[in-house]
Amino acid sequence: MIATAPRTTARRRAAHDSARRRRAPQHGLVYDDTAFTAYACGIWVMSRRQVTLPPGASFTLRRRIVAVDNQGSTDPFAVLDRL
Repeated sequence: MIATAPRTTARRRAAHDSARRRRAPQHGLVYDDTAFTAYACGIWVMSRRQVTLPPGASFTLRRRIVAVDNQGSTDPFAVLDRL
């Protein structure tokens, strides 16, 4: 009984954390440029965009931070269809 109690507690905690994540708003960065590619996992984002600028030129990449309620969906990316 003593050996199984920590695992049971860990399972309950994992189930609770998973349910909390499903209810929590999904948040992230949305870029206006459809040709922009970004890869993200957890707390890091890696982007790939080659921009060559002549001297004195400028380039603007517009983005916005969004937080959207996923309405309990198990697919965290389904909310993007509503933006």
